[in-house]
Amino acid sequence: MVSRRTILQALPFLGASVAAPAIADDLAKWQADPETMTVEQRRDHHLAEFKRACEEIDPNIRDWSFSRDEDRGTLALIAFVRTGRYEGDGLYESGTENIWGKRGQWHVKLRPGKIDGHRSFTVQCPGEWQVLTEPRLDTFIGRRLA
Repeated sequence: MVSRRTILQALPFLGASVAAPAIADDLAKWQADPETMTVEQRRDHHLAEFKRACEEIDPNIRDWSFSRDEDRGTLALIAFVRTGRYEGDGLYESGTENIWGKRGQWHVKLRPGKIDGHRSFTVQCPGEWQVLTEPRLDTFIGRRLA
């Protein structure tokens, strides 16, 4: 049986794909009777514990992606590892190599405001641009070039 302390320790690590409010709201009820948790609450709880354990093993994990494809019958949980860190607006190399073994270059600029509580950035190269939050940016860029 999982203790209340373990659950409370896991709550700060819950990502956007995990329903933290649902677990927090039902925490008192669940402590009295764990059988009253819904399937989704149990999944979210165990997913949060798994993420916390992975982040303890590898502190460079910076972002998570959780997807489910009903048509193909797949469920994927992907951990993204930090490849760079924002060090001011400028030119950064890509955090990974392309199929030819080269690293692209991206112009990164801090945007005003936040998305989901995180700073956001415009990331662009000729012919392509995107907006990334800081956790995702850290897994996308490499070292700063200029």
